[in-house]
Amino acid sequence: MPVSVQQINFNIEANCPDNNYHHISAAIDNIDIKALDNYIKGFFHFRNADDSPIDAGLDAVVRLSDIQKIYPLDSVDINGNLAMSIRSSGDYQPAKKIFPKIEAVLKVEDAFLKTKYYPAPIEKIAVNAAVQNKDGTMKGWRMDVQPISFEFEGKPFIVKADMQNFDNLRYDIESKGELNLGKIFKLFSVEGWDVVGTIETDLSLKGSLADVDARRYDRLNNKGTVKVNRLVVYSTLYPLPFIIDRGIFRINQDQVKIDQFRTKYGKTVAVLSGSFSNIPNYIKGNGPLKGDVHLQSDHLLLDELMAYNSDTVSTRPDSLAAGSSGVILVPADLDMRFTTDIKTLDYNKLNIKSVKGEVLIKDAVLKMKETGFKLADAVTVMNGSYRTLSSTRASFTYNIKIDSFDVKKMYNEVELFRQLVPAASKAEGIVSLDYDLEGKLDGNMFPIMPSLKGGGDLAVQKVKLNGFKLFSAISKETGKEAMNDPELKKIHFKTTIKNNVVTLEKTKIKVKGYRLRIQGQTSFDGSIKFDCRLGLPPFGIVGIPIRATGTGQDPKIKVGKTDKLPLKEQKEEKEDTDPGSKK
Repeated sequence: MPVSVQQINFNIEANCPDNNYHHISAAIDNIDIKALDNYIKGFFHFRNADDSPIDAGLDAVVRLSDIQKIYPLDSVDINGNLAMSIRSSGDYQPAKKIFPKIEAVLKVEDAFLKTKYYPAPIEKIAVNAAVQNKDGTMKGWRMDVQPISFEFEGKPFIVKADMQNFDNLRYDIESKGELNLGKIFKLFSVEGWDVVGTIETDLSLKGSLADVDARRYDRLNNKGTVKVNRLVVYSTLYPLPFIIDRGIFRINQDQVKIDQFRTKYGKTVAVLSGSFSNIPNYIKGNGPLKGDVHLQSDHLLLDELMAYNSDTVSTRPDSLAAGSSGVILVPADLDMRFTTDIKTLDYNKLNIKSVKGEVLIKDAVLKMKETGFKLADAVTVMNGSYRTLSSTRASFTYNIKIDSFDVKKMYNEVELFRQLVPAASKAEGIVSLDYDLEGKLDGNMFPIMPSLKGGGDLAVQKVKLNGFKLFSAISKETGKEAMNDPELKKIHFKTTIKNNVVTLEKTKIKVKGYRLRIQGQTSFDGSIKFDCRLGLPPFGIVGIPIRATGTGQDPKIKVGKTDKLPLKEQKEEKEDTDPGSKK
């Protein structure tokens, strides 16, 4: 040390008469420490660890610039005067909400703080704070700050606060001024975060948490504004910065309203309007942040919100596989309702248009409720949920209804449809879908195929199967040309998915007087196993058993001996006469 700490004086007396640490007592008296013109004086008495009675007093006067003379600080330059006085006595049992009585005063005058990370200091720092507890209870606590003020690059900022009764916190807080958050973050060099931009506050908050909890909002007097000016937030948690072009928070009682809050993230631009509530409890950690927000966007690119990106994030979790981006993270401390009006949404090679509906976030789960959109120009309604399991895993459930879509267009434009329905590659026509599906997503937000399970109905209105190899093979092996490139009408394919296998329930197909019954399985690797029966005209009572194995691209057909349907099924076939065969 370049300067010595001088005249260190104190007396200490301690004992433990029976070797039981509960009975320890200690007394430090006549503390008197000087360094240059600074001093610390006081005493501290403690005894009996069971109820921990304390009797203490401390006075200090410090010229802050002298700290650097006594102990070198290589990254901080400080100046100003600090005076502190503390008196405390009584039991300390926080579990029982028992505290010593206390009278404490802290004053800082004409101070400034400068770090090596930014050339300009925070200056004209003034603090006048007092803490009291006259009866040693939670109710007895009071903190009075009159005020905390400072100036940064010519912009003044001031905060006043009076908080008392920590059993039912009563608060009276005022804040006014402008903060350049970007420069303040540079001043303190916060690892993992960087911010550019300013906020302006003009706030007056007065009330009690009991009135907030009981929703007696008429007793509150919370009002004011926080204005955001071109705020840019960088975080190692996300690959791109969040940008707030403009926005105003308006505080009224327990609510914060946002109006035309324009945000950017990569190629995404969104405008938010709405309100947030339960903010005091959220800040205390006693409940979620609640909100009701309308989100409008011309283009929302969800792929950019994946948790990690190899090009922009230098540190990645060990569990994150090479080449993975990470899943979208859903916060656990939100209870939010979003209504959406999105012209175009891109997600994992899906181009979705005209997204309108409700999105709910609660308990780290995102739910979609009657969300309507267009996929490959088809009108779609979806209900579903999404839950983050880790940085590289998520789970989902959804029910999707697509009415009258062009199967060829859907196959060409939607990769997931190609994965789930590879047989549609040669199809042309109009179908509808009503399907339930659940499973897990990998680090690239793509379904983990073995995890998928669900089921539903693919309704064919009118579809032409061109070059569909299963039907071509059946036509070749049976000699029935009508089964080659058939046109299907008004058929329901009911399937279930589990363990990489799609199971088709028994389905009846009518083609030019022929009646094909088909049921079986196809796996995501393309292998098939179908049991079929080709019923011959006029009613399909006489038919040919068929066994189809191999793959969808190379089916192996085994034809059995001609048989007849049981009498009950013969009757069903006659009642279900094909109008086309009659004609």
